[in-house]
Amino acid sequence: MSQYLTALTGAGMVVAVAVTTAARMVRPPGRHRSPLSPIVPPVELMGSPSCWLACDSPRCGHLQTIHTETSEDVFECSGCGRVRGGGS
Repeated sequence: MSQYLTALTGAGMVVAVAVTTAARMVRPPGRHRSPLSPIVPPVELMGSPSCWLACDSPRCGHLQTIHTETSEDVFECSGCGRVRGGGS
């Protein structure tokens, strides 16, 4: 029975190595990142210029949300109301 168990363990190791090698060949190593999105220019939304900016608020999950320009270079998030810009 010991020879049978040794042969079975060896066969299992060969299969594991073959599967691992095949998986490495299908997906090349390294981190693959999506290309950076282009900067979107401000657009008119409900009468005031708006653009998609990353919100620094945990409420918005630090994701890109629509920010409306309230004054020159000052944008307010439409999701949480946080204001950014204005030279501060």
